[in-house]
Amino acid sequence: MESLAQLLRQYQRHPSPSAIRRVLPALAAAQLYLPVSPEQGGQQAGLRPDVIPGPEGKVLYPAFSAKEQVPDDYGARFAVLRLPFSELCRAALADPRFAGLVLDPFTAKLFLPPEALAPFAAPVQ
Repeated sequence: MESLAQLLRQYQRHPSPSAIRRVLPALAAAQLYLPVSPEQGGQQAGLRPDVIPGPEGKVLYPAFSAKEQVPDDYGARFAVLRLPFSELCRAALADPRFAGLVLDPFTAKLFLPPEALAPFAAPVQ
């Protein structure tokens, strides 16, 4: 079976719906890297994911397939959490502003809309 990195390189060379369909099963078992920053605010203190402005006032979450995908200058501004793809999906889908995930935004630029993530956010039974 091809690794997530190999599948993303293939997608980057030849973006297509069939390439995305090959990436999704590999994502199911993947650990991704999410850039976050501390959020101040009393009761609401915690970590806030970095976001990219999206359509209609919504936001896109950038995520990375490997720590090496995070450019040094970008990564210096954030803490980078490593978490299972399913957890990332659950957190993103709980955000009412969420319009999609951009995987490896500086290289592959694979966009996944909320409906593509929903099956991965379901709790494991």
